[in-house]
Amino acid sequence: MDERTPQQLGRKRLPLVVRRVGWTALVALLLTAAFFALFPLFVTPRGSTHVVTPGTYERNRRYDERVRESNVRFLAGDLDQAEARYLRIIEEFGYSSRLSQHLARMYEKQGRKAEALARYAEILNPPPQTWTSLSESPEILGRTLELATELGRADLADQALANVLRTGLAKPIFSDLPVPETADEKLAAAHLIVGVRSSGVKDEEALRHYVAATELDPTLTKAWFFKGQALRGLGRYAEAKQALEKARHMAAPGTKQAEFIEEELRGIFPDGTVLRDGRRVVGGRLVTPP
Repeated sequence: MDERTPQQLGRKRLPLVVRRVGWTALVALLLTAAFFALFPLFVTPRGSTHVVTPGTYERNRRYDERVRESNVRFLAGDLDQAEARYLRIIEEFGYSSRLSQHLARMYEKQGRKAEALARYAEILNPPPQTWTSLSESPEILGRTLELATELGRADLADQALANVLRTGLAKPIFSDLPVPETADEKLAAAHLIVGVRSSGVKDEEALRHYVAATELDPTLTKAWFFKGQALRGLGRYAEAKQALEKARHMAAPGTKQAEFIEEELRGIFPDGTVLRDGRRVVGGRLVTPP
């Protein structure tokens, strides 16, 4: 029978506890070091579909080096050489959303809009098992929509709207919109959502989307409302008033939407505003100079 007191037993056990904690910490440290040492071997370029192997680190180095060389050509204005290099990289390493974006921008500079649209559409609908962060990019979505509308590519409406609906602002905007059925209505809804994402930061760009939305679907009340807001932000008050009056005409009386439109109309012309015809806003009213 062990006649040691509990205090004596505690003093004996303490070193064992310390040893166990020490071994656990050492094992955790070794595992962490092994993870960070091996991680670069299994990293693939973004948007790439090539097979991951222990030799991928060297492959990635060559990939990055070739992309840098191609970018230098692109920035120097040697677009033909840059295009050839980008295409060779894609052929060797597989799909890359970043390279598709470079090619799309290059094609736009050259006026090759159909080819640019094909590259943007590729980004929105990448190959299976390919990771990309660009499919919900406002810039990519916006350019895809503008080119699809300009080139009459209504067949891209479903794909464009599906990508736009995955964005953070889509739900509150889209929740009370009429369900779009035709290709034009789907493109209009997509333009509206992308426009809202751009507003306050790129007002001119947002306005382009609102204009496209109202042209594709003239019954889209929210598009007229946001168009009026964008015009007001740009100081184009008379045009803003016309757009908001159009929205007020379509809005159901007594609804929250109608109230918002009325409020926007009441504050459309800040005091001191001088219109193109010479009239000035004083106390909320238009005053014609003598």
